Amino acid sequence: MTIINWPPTGSRHPTKSTLGPVVDRLPEAVLNKFASDFPGPKHETEAERAVRIAARRAEILSFRPRDAAEAMLATQCIMLNMLVMNANRDAAVQPPGSAARRKIIRDAMNLMKQISAIYEHLVARQSRPLGEIDRTMFEALGLGRFLIPEPNELPLDEEAFSAIIVPLHPAPKMLQ
Repeated sequence: MTIINWPPTGSRHPTKSTLGPVVDRLPEAVLNKFASDFPGPKHETEAERAVRIAARRAEILSFRPRDAAEAMLATQCIMLNMLVMNANRDAAVQPPGSAARRKIIRDAMNLMKQISAIYEHLVARQSRPLGEIDRTMFEALGLGRFLIPEPNELPLDEEAFSAIIVPLHPAPKMLQ
């Protein structure tokens, strides 16, 4: 966006927006991407997939994320919880007292510790107020598409968005 001082001579008009920066911290595209990244069963129909994604989206929103980073932390908590449930199911089919069962249970306990640490970080982050986002910095980082247009601006074309979940911890050995 280029600012042109007009008129060039005489009284100056304000060149900045009177509305101030308005940034969508948790865009629908990002939230939908997080919800659709959860694995589903084989041979799932489109209707079943839509229901599953809507349920995962509601589960992410149950953590009350205020921005994409908090939604990512919530997604990681949910995904690790799914791994713990799968590990518990796998441990149940192993013979009692076997080395494989003890290893699976130990890995599940490590995952539960990671879930706890991520959740504590999420709660600590949510207890602090969100900082102001500088609109020019936001656009300079290439995130300008998430800005809500001002009334006098032309609407932006919608584009697909791809999000990458960055691991906050090393993967457990059972996933490597």
